Amino acid sequence: MKSQTVRRWSIVHTWSSLICTLFLLMLAVTGLPLIFHHEIDHLLGDAPHYKEMPADTPRLDLEQLARAAEAHRPGEVMQYFGWDDEDPNGVMAITAATAGTEPNSSHTFALDARTG
Repeated sequence: MKSQTVRRWSIVHTWSSLICTLFLLMLAVTGLPLIFHHEIDHLLGDAPHYKEMPADTPRLDLEQLARAAEAHRPGEVMQYFGWDDEDPNGVMAITAATAGTEPNSSHTFALDARTG
């Protein structure tokens, strides 16, 4: 090959590599919060903390948990519960002004299934 051809291919290779590298860098930077969201929540203080209690501590029933959630946010009603995937003692409570409120206007917070 001629030196001019090699030089052109070198330029094409350099710029195409830079474009691919920028794309991969963008994927890495935007994907890191998705991978490390638990560590980020813990670092920012947003991770729920549950009290250390004996393993045989009974859990509250759903009615008691609903009352505890409504006491946590007075004037709102329970929409639904979700159990924490990573902590068996965690319950995610979702409340809103009315039972039919759209999800974007509701409030989500963590409760301890044993203490409310």
